[in-house]
Amino acid sequence: MFRCFKTPHTKGLDIYAVMKDVVTITTDVKSKLNNATQAENDLVSYCDKKNATTADIIHAIDAVTPHIHTLYTELNRLSQGRPYMIKKLQFEWRSPSRGDKNFIKMHGLNYELLMLITSKATMMLNQSAESYEVAQTASDKQKHFTEAVKLCKEAAGLITYARDTLLPSWSADEIPSDSHPELLTEFLDLLHSYAIGSARMIASETLIAAREAILAKPVEGYEIPEEDRNALQVKAEVIAGLSRDASVKLTTAISMFSNSKISKNVDKDIKKALEWLVSMLEVRELQFMAESEFYTSKPDSTEQYGRAVAYMDKARRLCNTWGGKVTDKAGGKVATAVKKAMVEKVTQRLEQMQFDNLMVYHEPVPEFSTLKRAEALAQIGEKPYEPGAPLYTDLELKKGGKMHVEK
Repeated sequence: MFRCFKTPHTKGLDIYAVMKDVVTITTDVKSKLNNATQAENDLVSYCDKKNATTADIIHAIDAVTPHIHTLYTELNRLSQGRPYMIKKLQFEWRSPSRGDKNFIKMHGLNYELLMLITSKATMMLNQSAESYEVAQTASDKQKHFTEAVKLCKEAAGLITYARDTLLPSWSADEIPSDSHPELLTEFLDLLHSYAIGSARMIASETLIAAREAILAKPVEGYEIPEEDRNALQVKAEVIAGLSRDASVKLTTAISMFSNSKISKNVDKDIKKALEWLVSMLEVRELQFMAESEFYTSKPDSTEQYGRAVAYMDKARRLCNTWGGKVTDKAGGKVATAVKKAMVEKVTQRLEQMQFDNLMVYHEPVPEFSTLKRAEALAQIGEKPYEPGAPLYTDLELKKGGKMHVEK
């Protein structure tokens, strides 16, 4: 989980100046439209600040979104659901997912609302990555991992709303070929897979922390109590399943880069970070399949310990083919530390298991190709996005207003 996305940028718009020529403005509505303009200006300022935090930008987006959602809802009502055009209603955005710094202009509140929603989603994914980074060295890992999972789930709900509710409001010929990736269904599918895959990957981290707490408990003699052995086995099995499912999700996201529109418009560093995460998850799946077999095995068993050695051996060999790359800005130092710790852990456990098998268990080690993979566990889903009630309703078209409804 890494900070793959750049800060979004927008040039804002004087909402009141545009809408006063279109709808009848009461004192109350004028105040709210002026507030909308101020919120737009604040968002521009926060995005341009070098020291603005991810949380600052999310807060600024949240201040604008209810105003744009209200106008979007009301103008759709006034146009009776037909496409409409307001010539001055033109927004400019620089995408957080593109590799360049180009602003793209498009008309329509659907464009502004979609960019607000998807920009918030990408910033929440970055904020989740920040929580993930803090958790690596925190004493209370569970707290930060839980917050990271929550942010990913909320981001996934935002992406679903953008893809299934906002994007269909365009016809295909309205979207320029060289446009923001956020205007592509395929990219929103990619982003959704990234959010859900990351949520499940981080959820597995909470279980790893819980296992470490069990292993840290003092025991009498050399035997771990049966109750703890069972807990360690079950948690290992769930970790492997979550890792398997997350790996499949992120592999699906990577495959979408074969789409020429995505490969052309999306920052290549995002693909490299996804590849890194898939490599890590493949190692983790096999690492904890081995642990599951280990805590199932008994000294008189004839199969489990040999399978544990085979899984861990494959995990160690996968460490040698770890792919992808995470830039320093996205969290490269954390990636390096995570990989180093995992490789050391897998290597030490493999050596321990091989020694114990030689001295105690004497089980044959099967070929990895004969072993089953973990059963994917899709236990973590999105949190649906709810736009909330409009700030005001029953706007009326101004006589002679310039809202053109297309036939």
